[in-house]
Amino acid sequence: MISLQLHGEQDLRLEDVQVAEVGKGDVKIKVAYNGICGSDLHFYYAASRSGWSRPRNIGHEISGVVAEVGSDVSDVSVGDRVSVYPIDSCGSCVQCVDGHPVLCEVLDRSVSTVGCGSPIGGMGEYCVVPNHLIIPLPDGLSLAQGALVEPIAVAATAVERAQLKADSVVVVSGGGPIGIGAVLSLEAMGITNFVVSEPSEARRAALTNLTSARVIDPTSEDLPAIVRELSGGRGADVVLECAGAGAAFDAALAIVRKRGKIVMIGLFEKPYQLLPNGIALNEISIVGHNGSTQDVFRTVMRWMEEGKIPTDSWVTYVPLAESVEGGFEPLRRGEEIKVLVDIAGSSSEE
Repeated sequence: MISLQLHGEQDLRLEDVQVAEVGKGDVKIKVAYNGICGSDLHFYYAASRSGWSRPRNIGHEISGVVAEVGSDVSDVSVGDRVSVYPIDSCGSCVQCVDGHPVLCEVLDRSVSTVGCGSPIGGMGEYCVVPNHLIIPLPDGLSLAQGALVEPIAVAATAVERAQLKADSVVVVSGGGPIGIGAVLSLEAMGITNFVVSEPSEARRAALTNLTSARVIDPTSEDLPAIVRELSGGRGADVVLECAGAGAAFDAALAIVRKRGKIVMIGLFEKPYQLLPNGIALNEISIVGHNGSTQDVFRTVMRWMEEGKIPTDSWVTYVPLAESVEGGFEPLRRGEEIKVLVDIAGSSSEE
C-alpha cells in the first residue's frame, strides 16, 4: 500500500509498504481521512528529539471503512464506517482502572499509541488496529467528521478538567488544531464568557465565523486589559493554553487570576526560560493535559449529531501526495486551522 513514512526531521516520503497482517482481534481499515495534528507537526519539525527508530508511521486522527476483521471480532463488520481511538492501554493498571488510559503504567505510550510511536499509523491506504480501539460512526456523521472526533475529544477532555462554572471567565490561547477544539467544546458545553487569543489573521477570520466570543490579536491588542474588563478586574479563571509557545505561556501567567488555573494542552518543541515565582506567590494551578477517553469520543460524536460542532468552515482537505506542502507547511505558518488528508479520495464519503 502507499503510505507516508517519517524518515527524519522534515523528511516525509510516500512509499509502498506492506500492510500488517490481521490478527484474531484486529480490524483492517481502508482509511478515508486522517487529520494532521499538532503532535504530527512536532514529529515532522523536531523528529530528532522523538527518539524513534526510522522510518515511522504517523497519523492518529483516523476514519475509514472496515475492510477485514479478525476471527475473534464480532461487534463490527466489513463495510462499517468507523473512527479510531488511538490510545491503547492495558485496562487493568491503577491509571486505567481510574479512567486515565493515556497514563497507562503497563504499555509504553511512545510505542503503543497509534500514529505516535506505534507501528500503526493513519497516513496510508490501510491500517490494522486492535478491535478495542474501534468506535463505529453514527449514521448521521460523515467520514470527514469521524476524523475530527479525536482532536476535539482531546480539547473537550481538557475543558472538563478545567472544572468550569457557567460564569467562569476563560481564555483560549491559540486557535490552531487544538485551540479550535477548545472553542467548539466551550460552545457545546454552554460556556460563553471567553476570549480567544490568536496571532494568525487567517485563523482569526475563521474563528470569528465559528464563535460569538471575542477573537483578538495578542500582538496588536491588549490582552490583559481585555481580560480585566471581562472579569471585573480579577483575571481569567482558566486559561486553556493550546499554543505550546513560550510567549503564550508567559501571557497565560500574566492574565490568570490569583488562585486561577492554566490547563496546558499545547506541546513545546524546545525548552524556554521561565521564572516560576509568580506561580507560587499567586497560588496558580498548572494542570497538564494529554489525550482523552472513549466516553468523551462518544460525547463529541453526539455533539456533532446534535449540530453543536460545525465542521464545514474551518477544515481544509488535501490529497495524500500533497500532505507536506498543502498541510504541514501551511499549518506551521498558521495559515490553516485544520487539515484533513483525503487518503481515499472523495469517493470514500458515503
